[in-house]
Amino acid sequence: MSELELFCLVLDDRPSVNRMFPVSISSTTSVGTLKEKIKEKTRPTFDHIAANILELWNVSIPIKHLSDDKLPNIAPKGSSLLPSDKMHDLFPSRLPEKHLHIIVRPPTVAAPPNPQPLLELNCLVLGDQRNHIFPVKIAATESVGFLKEAIKGKKTHRFNRVDADDLVLWRVSEVVDENLENKLQQAEFPTKPSLSPIDELGIVFLNSPVKGRLHIVVGRLIDERQQDEDAISDLSLQRRRLDSFDFARPTKRARTAKDDEESPSTFLRRLRNKSLKSELPTLAALRAFLNTPLEESDKVPISQAQFDSILSERPEDICTREDVLAVFKVGEVGLPSLGFTNALKALRFSQTEDGYHHYWDSNIRDILEVLIPEGECIRNSNYHTETGKARPDFGFLIHKRCVFRGEEKGPMSFGDPALELIETLVWVYDSAPYILGYYANETVVTFVAITHSEDGRIMRHDLETIDLKYTAHRILNLRRMINISFILPRLATMVHQASPGFQMLERPNCYISFPNAKLVMKTYTCADGLDRVRHLGWVYRTLKEANVPNTDSLVSSKRNVVFLEPVGLAMPPNTVGQLRECILCILDALENAHKIPLYHRDIRKENIIQRIDDPSKWFLIDWEHASTMPTLAQLNFARQTHSPAIFENNHGREVDIWGVGYLILGC
Repeated sequence: MSELELFCLVLDDRPSVNRMFPVSISSTTSVGTLKEKIKEKTRPTFDHIAANILELWNVSIPIKHLSDDKLPNIAPKGSSLLPSDKMHDLFPSRLPEKHLHIIVRPPTVAAPPNPQPLLELNCLVLGDQRNHIFPVKIAATESVGFLKEAIKGKKTHRFNRVDADDLVLWRVSEVVDENLENKLQQAEFPTKPSLSPIDELGIVFLNSPVKGRLHIVVGRLIDERQQDEDAISDLSLQRRRLDSFDFARPTKRARTAKDDEESPSTFLRRLRNKSLKSELPTLAALRAFLNTPLEESDKVPISQAQFDSILSERPEDICTREDVLAVFKVGEVGLPSLGFTNALKALRFSQTEDGYHHYWDSNIRDILEVLIPEGECIRNSNYHTETGKARPDFGFLIHKRCVFRGEEKGPMSFGDPALELIETLVWVYDSAPYILGYYANETVVTFVAITHSEDGRIMRHDLETIDLKYTAHRILNLRRMINISFILPRLATMVHQASPGFQMLERPNCYISFPNAKLVMKTYTCADGLDRVRHLGWVYRTLKEANVPNTDSLVSSKRNVVFLEPVGLAMPPNTVGQLRECILCILDALENAHKIPLYHRDIRKENIIQRIDDPSKWFLIDWEHASTMPTLAQLNFARQTHSPAIFENNHGREVDIWGVGYLILGC
């Protein structure tokens, strides 16, 4: 038993290097005991809380590299230490001197929620005089549907026999003067697109309503017409006749072919069909492709009110009509348009990477999910001491092929997302000339292409950079995302192997996952999981000491989990040449293993993996059942895939040779 002296630091709201303190503790004790010692050492700081609420991380930071101005930016990676973790597991070797070893975080006290911004809207029922204007206060985060409920509540007698969803609202910004009534009558509101009940008021009023003006005009539906079978079921898409409220009722117009062409569902179908027909641009042409102007038929239909609300003359965020027309057009509004208009929201102030996730998702993830519904988004923030940086922060998979990936950093995050985007990537993209992605530093996003050279290097090619804090730039980003969506499905068809880093395989006794591009993680779920891990530790040490080639290897283990390398392709040989290369590799491994003697005993194509870095090489995995002499019968093995000798005691190399023969026949 040895004594450890750990230098600790509490990262509270005002951390200081001068407040670092030592704690002496036995190497055989647990993190739970360390928490008690820290609470005692720092009295009375944590007298009001239980020790087990403290969160600890083990680090190794030279004290000379620390300063008070840098401390707030320290962001411990991964999960906090478990109370059951032992000191000798966390610090297996001699402690480095003059280093910070433990970071302590006190429990977070929940801050009161930020008050929701309120909109003060002046409303008027169509046909009423201006002296009947009434105010409604409502949160900007509520929808138009809730505004209808609030208006009905304000005008209880007027709308006593009218359901709130039968109200129709139009956004205006009219000066309240003697000309107001004439302007409203001449506007012919029943012929204009109304607000959709699902629209968020913060989107409808991106710029604060001007005080002293009329903001909302209210109408009422009195009958119903048949809805377009492809349209989204909401008020903004229904063709209904409106109560005139003392104004001339317009003549109804028959639905035309142009109406069908402009419907939101038709717009999405057109974009998806276009993606199936799009030719893949060359790497040299990618930048121009991303900036290709949208055809009018490919633009997103929004209401006139939404269109007008996007425009801005504020010097710090100018957005012109030409900017908006790059992606949007005035037309029939529906649910498909919502994913695009959500991207127009400005970022609320945040100091953390988590605070930016919703913002990045609105501008990238949500657009891809609307345009490529068969795709699957993966967002990852895990970090493990054994695996290091896990998957990319964001991945978009089509049929399990990750053809678009991203790395992101908030203002308090360390690291270079541009480097992280490629440093853990293993190329498994067959004949695809490139894949696409991005890296983000706060609001600044750079789109990239990623390629694989003949000498095995993975290279990043920066295409375009944009700052999403500006409305005009967010619109430009939407255009690029639409163009990207045209070619991602084509890239996925060129990749024949699922991306290993995003799979979770379930086996009868374990789960197999890929925490990053270089490691395989097996988590045993069976009752004897700990015994299996100990057995694998012995097997892989034996293989390593004997220099057995063409096998995977054990990186580390912890409890019921093992980490193995490398990651390969679970793809059986499909040509005579590949089969020959595969068999030579496996026989080389078995020849050296049998000299120990150690027998694999489970030679099947599922346990033969092709190397990614050298497709002519294959290696043998899953040594879980490996054994030296004397061997015991494996009665639970399948008779059709294993040698008859495996079901008898004291079998030897013959079971592996039989397995190689079965492998040849099976391929």
